[in-house]
Amino acid sequence: MSRLLSARCLLELARLENAAEPRQLLEQAAVWCAQAAAQAPQDEEILSEWANILSLLAEKTPDRAEELWAETARKYEKAAECSEVSEDRAAVNYHNLAYSLTCRAELQPPLPKRRQLLARAALKYEKAAELNGDNLITLQNWGDALGYQA
Repeated sequence: MSRLLSARCLLELARLENAAEPRQLLEQAAVWCAQAAAQAPQDEEILSEWANILSLLAEKTPDRAEELWAETARKYEKAAECSEVSEDRAAVNYHNLAYSLTCRAELQPPLPKRRQLLARAALKYEKAAELNGDNLITLQNWGDALGYQA
């Protein structure tokens, strides 16, 4: 767990407006999450935090954004499917998974791959809404994902 805590600290440092070298901080945080996940591959908390780090890294690394958003989605999906996760945590992970798919879709030309990603995002938002229908952001984003496909 100390690797996870260290990774969280680096994530918070990278989020600071005046952070020095945020990409390097995030890359190190991702390494530490990978090491923590090697010890506990089904730990929802580790997987979710790893995905959070990768999503911020994708935003700060345009030349690797496609690859990083894809990896972010895989981590959130695995986190959502962990057997010990509560419905609330699963809903958060499905929402974040859908968001990462939407971000990845925005990088695509408006052709089949973009539509496929948006369709997957809509399904994941739907799953998040089934688990927690009170989250207005999930409902809004679900509607947006459906609208983008029209």
